Amino acid sequence: MKKKVGIITFHASYNHGSVFQAQATQQAIQNLGYDAEIIDYRPKTYDEYDKLYCQRGHGGIKGRLYYAFLRMHRAKRLERVQKFQQYQRENLHLSQKRYLTYDSLSEIAGAYDIFVSGSDQIWSKNVPEIAKDSENAVLAYYLGFTQRKKIAYASSVASMKEADLEEFQSYLMDYAYISTRESVGAERLQHITGRDITTVIDPSFLLDCQEWMRFAEPQRLVDGKYVLLYSLRNYVAEKNWSDALNVFAERHGLKIVVIAPYFERKMKNAIDMRLAGPKEFLRLYADAEVVCTDTFHGTAFAVNFQKPVYSLGNKYWKEDIRKTSLLKALHMESRLIDDENDLLSVEDYRFDEKEAAAILEQQRKESICYLRHALKD
Repeated sequence: MKKKVGIITFHASYNHGSVFQAQATQQAIQNLGYDAEIIDYRPKTYDEYDKLYCQRGHGGIKGRLYYAFLRMHRAKRLERVQKFQQYQRENLHLSQKRYLTYDSLSEIAGAYDIFVSGSDQIWSKNVPEIAKDSENAVLAYYLGFTQRKKIAYASSVASMKEADLEEFQSYLMDYAYISTRESVGAERLQHITGRDITTVIDPSFLLDCQEWMRFAEPQRLVDGKYVLLYSLRNYVAEKNWSDALNVFAERHGLKIVVIAPYFERKMKNAIDMRLAGPKEFLRLYADAEVVCTDTFHGTAFAVNFQKPVYSLGNKYWKEDIRKTSLLKALHMESRLIDDENDLLSVEDYRFDEKEAAAILEQQRKESICYLRHALKD
């Protein structure tokens, strides 16, 4: 009989990266011969946070006006939500019950042979979804409710400093194996635990682009060559991206395609794909000529699909180490930009992806090997 593995991660937000990393973690563990199930842990605050509109950075009168504007587009926003929900039903194997609180997870303390903390920023109590819930909501992701074997695969501490992590030291010491996604996070965890911490790739890399295409929209969505923008920012970045991309696209003879669910307006001269669900996202990435993004998973999928990419560094998220760590590990620092206007000086967007692809393939093998050993040992 196959051993049963319970995975806890961010799996149910309407965010492409979160859904894909959860799916890939589940798939990789299943590929190794285990019965993998995602624990459907979703406090009620998660439903409120990101269902229709991003609740990040919108306060006061401007915030109220912003939400009033977005409510006019409620029907379209619901269409996007439904695409995510359908994809999750089709591709995520969830526990039969949804767990709303940390305390309720005690019901499944012995339900799995092995528990795995998945990837994403699950070990940061500063993540807005967690911060809005109870003080112990984050303990679910440290697997504080069980004494069964615990493994961390690519669990990210995000902006958590060592002083912040000391609060969770006892939980971390209960893990049989700990790996994280960023080398800086590994250093912090090593100081806290006194143990060697393995750095592994984001779960989305555990599936290569051919494997991801099994889940993509089968038909091409946009004819011709285009630059694809994937952004999770709002009006703060909208104009900057628009000004830069219009010059970039005209110079290189490209169309502009935009997946930016929180942009208030349609970008000038762009094909607006803000309603793209996971299937459409994969198709648009597969067919893109070049990718511009301000997100980690937007960068990761460009790399995985071997697309030339320009990744905006820490202009808007000062403490975000994820994109920088990823591209440095792949010797792709030249693809980081500090400002959207850096695109104006690009004469040739092409990139020789052979070295990065070889490094990624080696990292993929090593990460799968780590996961296999941790589960089996």
